[in-house]
Amino acid sequence: MRWVGHIAVVALALFSRVASAEDEVRIILRENAGAVHLAGRGLALFDARDGRKVWSFAGRGTVRVTGAGAFLEARGHRGKDRYGTAPGFYVEADGPVEVEGSPYLGRVQLLGSKGGLTVLNRLPLELYLLGTVGSEMPPTWPLEALKAQAVAARTYALQRLMIARAANRPYDLGATVLSQVYHGAKTLHPAVKKAVQATRGEVLGHGRTLIEALFHSTCGGGTVSAEEYFGNRKDYLQSRRCDWCKHSSFYHWQRRKPLQEVQERLQKAKLIAGPLQQVWRGRQHKEIRVRVHGRTIKLDSKAFRRAVKMDTISGRFTVRTHQGFVEIDGHGFGHGVGMCQWGAKGMAEAGRNYREILGHYYKGAEVRRLY
Repeated sequence: MRWVGHIAVVALALFSRVASAEDEVRIILRENAGAVHLAGRGLALFDARDGRKVWSFAGRGTVRVTGAGAFLEARGHRGKDRYGTAPGFYVEADGPVEVEGSPYLGRVQLLGSKGGLTVLNRLPLELYLLGTVGSEMPPTWPLEALKAQAVAARTYALQRLMIARAANRPYDLGATVLSQVYHGAKTLHPAVKKAVQATRGEVLGHGRTLIEALFHSTCGGGTVSAEEYFGNRKDYLQSRRCDWCKHSSFYHWQRRKPLQEVQERLQKAKLIAGPLQQVWRGRQHKEIRVRVHGRTIKLDSKAFRRAVKMDTISGRFTVRTHQGFVEIDGHGFGHGVGMCQWGAKGMAEAGRNYREILGHYYKGAEVRRLY
């Protein structure tokens, strides 16, 4: 856990000392679970308090851990053999540790709480990147695009790690789109390994700090600034023109929903009360305008998207009501801030290298080697 001692130093003077590729990241896989099944060849359980080995298997082993609060209990897969109890366990194996059938490199930590089990995957940063780069971007994409993703993912992970450690949180990152998508050893691929190794230790800096290396699937012709989307200005997260993501199926998209369905969803979300007569939004408008009971009401775009089940697509769209239907015409997929992943693919196919890709989407940021 070497980052605990020098997080503040790295945050204030990023490049004044060298970090280590072996710094461990903590990824939360499950929270408040009632039970978790683990398996692996040479599986071994250790008491989290003192590292004492509780149980081990010579060949392939399986174990079921249950409990909440003060103590967890480890038993055989069908609950017959009782292996031991502890406030928490570390689980290791000769290869990946399988958590509910999904393989993870490194070690697995089990913690108990009032709500149930918390499952963490703990592993070195560079090993973590092998499981996230191929989860965030198809491994078959050009190598330069994968390199750009590796540098962005490494930067994002370190920046989030420093925030988590400073706040004394029990984990650093999630495994979903709320952090970075992470599928563990499921996405191991030679091209991903090559991209991670080729950029080993490289991060994006602005001045003397790590940047917030946000990225998304498809910008639809141009990224949006952090200030526009999040209300928080970042000099390196400005709107950037993108002519390279046109092959994405989300570059231009359309949705058509019955007005009655939209009415029911908005009422359920308590955004409107009464019959919905019209919905519209022009290119110049931030809010959604709806007409209810002859009155025009403005709705927050994000709230509207969540209510009508469009929150994972994009906030760049226009709306009109036509012949009993709400017609939505949009561009892009994701928040639109930072690197456009389909754009990175297009730039790589056009002969641009990963430094040029990153320099385009993160204005003024520099690729620097941290270790």
